[in-house]
Amino acid sequence: MKSKFQFIVSMIIFGTIGLVVRYIDLAASERALLSSFLGCLFLLLIFSIMKKKISWNLVKTNALFLIFSGVALGGNWIFLYQSYDHTSLANATLGYYFAPVFVMILSPVVLREQLSIKKIICIVIAMIGMIMIVGEGVSASESDDFLGLIFGLIAAAFYAALLLLNKFIKEMDKLELTIIQLGTTALLLLPYVFLTEG
Repeated sequence: MKSKFQFIVSMIIFGTIGLVVRYIDLAASERALLSSFLGCLFLLLIFSIMKKKISWNLVKTNALFLIFSGVALGGNWIFLYQSYDHTSLANATLGYYFAPVFVMILSPVVLREQLSIKKIICIVIAMIGMIMIVGEGVSASESDDFLGLIFGLIAAAFYAALLLLNKFIKEMDKLELTIIQLGTTALLLLPYVFLTEG
């Protein structure tokens, strides 16, 4: 019961990101930097309250995948926030929720998993459904939503990359992994934000 409640709360929090982000008057890269930095600080506080310690040996062992996953997380947030800026929340979210389809398409190549007929049918139906729903929304809109939709799909691709990279990170506690990824993302975004936004 506790895990179901936590899952529901996490989905509510994640589902309200678009509503909150719309009212933050910063560039997408700045919002991504602050999201990762504040998230890392908050989780470090939780980590210290739980009296846990980061196992730096595991961090060293998984360093390459942690860096790549930090890049994927940063790209995910930048393009998701850009998507929110250019199109409706509905279109941005529909594009972004295409991430599981990307994972299914890439899993045979990256993870050597078998792609069943059932999965292929689901991928095709998901693609047709997205084209129909989003295509209708874009054609009915007066503003240029196409760019926002593309940003949403790019964000989904980065999120899919993050999910796949996490499969290669071994033996790390999930909370510890999230802290390291958020910290890595913040460190990687810092010079980028200074160069692009000042």
